[in-house]
Amino acid sequence: MLKILKEHKNPEILVMTPLGPDRKISTETRTSIKRNDIPFTWASFEGDGKHAANVQSGLEAYLAKYRTLPKFFQIIDDDIILGRHMLDRLHSKIINTPQMIAFVFCPFSYRGHINVNFPAQVYDINKLLTNNYISSNSLYKSEVLMSVGGFVTEYKYHRLSDWAMWLGLFRQGYAGVLCDTTSFVAISKPTDISAGSIEEYETTRNLIINDFARPLV
Repeated sequence: MLKILKEHKNPEILVMTPLGPDRKISTETRTSIKRNDIPFTWASFEGDGKHAANVQSGLEAYLAKYRTLPKFFQIIDDDIILGRHMLDRLHSKIINTPQMIAFVFCPFSYRGHINVNFPAQVYDINKLLTNNYISSNSLYKSEVLMSVGGFVTEYKYHRLSDWAMWLGLFRQGYAGVLCDTTSFVAISKPTDISAGSIEEYETTRNLIINDFARPLV
């Protein structure tokens, strides 16, 4: 179900927060998202699907309701603490990029059940062929999302659907760009997708390598 949390008459960005059953948006997310100046509409979509499927369903529900999308689309999960002016800085980075640039990303870290840092690394397809270091909580050009058919939503990829997305975009001629002037923190809990079993991770990783990475080599 689509829910509009903050509506702007002429938004530059549509922010989408996917929610699974019994998931709520954290106070930290609700507070930190306010620290931006750019006009944006914030919506959530609660569904029975996994992360990428709920993002895609939210995008489609918004498009069905409003008939158009803002120029940019941002995923913000329910447990994200945005750096001050994160949306503003991501937007400033992507606004004048070439057509081949599909998204802008930033460094981030997990804090809580899992504690790990993902420092600033420039977009490098050679690195992405073997491992992912980019979060789905990135800013996308809406026209690109529409042209490639949206996000990778197949259940078998759900643990690493963001990685599949980057490789799929590259296959269609698109790349990303780093914004190193902002960052975010994800509050990690035992029930998060990132906290799943090592066995599940390795199984999904092998699928991504076989289905997305190897065809690009």
